Amino acid sequence: MPRLTTSGWALATGGACLTLASVALRYREIGVLGGALLAMVAISAALSVGRVRLAVDRQIEPERVERGEAALGLISVTNQSGRPSPGLVAHDRVGGSTVVVRLPRVGGRATRATTYGLPTQRRGIVPVGPLRIERAGPFGLARGESVTGGERTLVVHPRTHALATLPSGRARSLDGPTTDSAPQGSITFHALREYVTGDDLRHVHWRTTARTGTLMVRQHVDTSQTETTVVIDTRVWVLDEDAFEEAMDVAASVLRAAIALRFPTRLVTSAGPDLGSRRASRDATAFLDRLATLEPDPSGSLVTALGSLSRVGQDDAAVVITGSIQEEDLRAVSGLCRRFGSVTLISLRADCRQRPTRVLPGVRTIDALTAVEAVGLWNRVVGR
Repeated sequence: MPRLTTSGWALATGGACLTLASVALRYREIGVLGGALLAMVAISAALSVGRVRLAVDRQIEPERVERGEAALGLISVTNQSGRPSPGLVAHDRVGGSTVVVRLPRVGGRATRATTYGLPTQRRGIVPVGPLRIERAGPFGLARGESVTGGERTLVVHPRTHALATLPSGRARSLDGPTTDSAPQGSITFHALREYVTGDDLRHVHWRTTARTGTLMVRQHVDTSQTETTVVIDTRVWVLDEDAFEEAMDVAASVLRAAIALRFPTRLVTSAGPDLGSRRASRDATAFLDRLATLEPDPSGSLVTALGSLSRVGQDDAAVVITGSIQEEDLRAVSGLCRRFGSVTLISLRADCRQRPTRVLPGVRTIDALTAVEAVGLWNRVVGR
């Protein structure tokens, strides 16, 4: 449906007023001028609809990016009529803003494509679309509009930075990961379970099988891999807006490094239960998607979150990411040393130079302003 522009409404109003004035004053010439103005508006509105049929498809490439990376909207315009189409203007809704895209002229039965940049400065789940296509009529008095392209989603992950090493506990394996599907492997007896197709018959526990009448096998686990637990302090008064984004970058960097090594990985926040746990995978997407939506929370307790972490193993590592925390929080961090082989505390705050975090026995402490600085200190401190 066409809609009048500001100029179109002004001209239509003027034309109507002149027409009414000509009737009231019985002045024919004024009526002719008013009619001419109304005719211009009507012609512009009619031509803004046009008879050119266009099929428009819009894609996002890639659909997942890190904050600050390039993401493109790809628009393909197919002219389904035999006559050339004029140049059009498209408005794509991206989150709470609008991106204006000028579409090229397309010949009859032809297809042309164009690209445009999408904003990725902010982490989050960004709805994209629908796409509004506008065609201006003559004189700029009216615009025809159609909605197409559907809705897509752009996921903006936190930035990740390369970690030179990951922390390990007191019982670190010198050989590193021993299986492709660790931690379940073939080193330490864990439990008995029912046989499933594909199990190694050498692991059948015949004594239990004879007693229960069900084929039972011994389940072994690989205890040589460090399980990495990342705890993020999401309380609103602990990290300001900028520091919170830096904290997301640090968490994403640790999680991605751990998952790349197929280390069992866990993500916890001060606001509630685990956000996710991955046993053996090289895909960090699920964790990064969760980090993309994580926001500061007025509720929760770091002491409670740390206290809920059960003892997992001497080779397992805990990484606590926070800002300005209180003494009781520091005591809770220190208490992790009884349950984890390695504990690292990362504090991101503006006054880290003036007020460094108190040294905690058995805890590696990193004070930094930014994620880049924190990762640089990590690579020097954690690898010792």
